[in-house]
Amino acid sequence: MAAGITTPNLPSRTVVDELVGNRTAFGERQTVVIPVANMANLLLQSAPIKALGANAGLYATRAELEADLTPDEPFMGWVYDDPVAANRGIYRIVDGVPKTWEWAMPLPFGVVNCANGGGSANDLTVTTSLPLVGGSMPTIGILPILADNTAGMTINLNEAGAKPLLGAAGTAIPNGGLKAGMLVSFVDAGAAFRLLTDTDSAINRVAAEAAAGLAGTKATEAGNHAIAAAADRVLAQQASASAEADAEIAKAAAEASGAATFFDTYAEASAGLGGLSEGEVVEVFADETRGGPAHALSC
Repeated sequence: MAAGITTPNLPSRTVVDELVGNRTAFGERQTVVIPVANMANLLLQSAPIKALGANAGLYATRAELEADLTPDEPFMGWVYDDPVAANRGIYRIVDGVPKTWEWAMPLPFGVVNCANGGGSANDLTVTTSLPLVGGSMPTIGILPILADNTAGMTINLNEAGAKPLLGAAGTAIPNGGLKAGMLVSFVDAGAAFRLLTDTDSAINRVAAEAAAGLAGTKATEAGNHAIAAAADRVLAQQASASAEADAEIAKAAAEASGAATFFDTYAEASAGLGGLSEGEVVEVFADETRGGPAHALSC
């Protein structure tokens, strides 16, 4: 097996316990398994990693860094815990007389939590434990909003002076665009800070949802009113039918007894008086002169 063992079509994984590799032992090339921890130890002992470690050092503060001028180029100094956030980062030593430290790049942190230290709802005072770096590869800040804004906004970051906080489109944040309790992400865009989220779209969406809810409520109310009106009409029709039935029953009973003569209206009763005897009772079912109710008349 001088060429080792091929391993095609293996499934892909993001975490492994062991690695497969080739090694030469006793003049023979072998395919072997090595634990990941052992592989890591081998890498730490390799020349490139040793060179990197020899050319970099850790310093808690910038003062400690600047007090150490013994390294030579291309040594890099990592300042990780300076009280001033802007001082934290990676510096390179510059040979000269005297030697100096020069800022090279930020620490490799892509997202930084921000503390909203007060100010006002519109003019925020914000601090970070790491610098918020702008440029072509900016650090993203995560900022809690403590109160609804009532006007355009600014941020004073790490006491560097206030700069406008603009929306994702580069326009001023509208009144009420940021609400208490929100967590927003932003970057340093140079002359201003810029949100990574579009507050206008969020506001429009909330307004649309509220309008849709209100429209649904109004539609439900209108439907309820229509149902109630239809029920009232049915009850009125039932009452009218009941009254007519009662009148027909009364008319039939009276005609059967012969005690009265019946007319549908007052006009018909007046027209028929000539054919009636004195003292005869006349019943009118709908007296238009009195608003319609039935009543009895006497000749």
